[in-house]
Amino acid sequence: MHYQALDLYQAQSNEIAAQLRQQVAMAEQNLKSTQLYQTTILPQARLTVESAMAAYKVNQVDFLTLLDNQLTVFNYEISLVTAIANYNKALAEIDLLTGKTPDEFMHQH
Repeated sequence: MHYQALDLYQAQSNEIAAQLRQQVAMAEQNLKSTQLYQTTILPQARLTVESAMAAYKVNQVDFLTLLDNQLTVFNYEISLVTAIANYNKALAEIDLLTGKTPDEFMHQH
């Protein structure tokens, strides 16, 4: 019975460790995505919209091109918010798995 309890404890410990690794990886991935959207993807997409708007005003591009560029920006903004939400969800899962706040966990590792 003692060995069964130890085996069960070890199995649960392994499962929690695997879940923790998965959530840390998810947090890191979504943090990188968030930074990429904020620093590179969205600024470039917004510049494209500004350029298309200027070109539209002098009849160099049609309205659908301008609209398509603006829709691209909206989709990237949705992706940014989704990455932020997934990052925060992963941090909450880390908190649940470790019994610590994410800041406490990250400072120990």
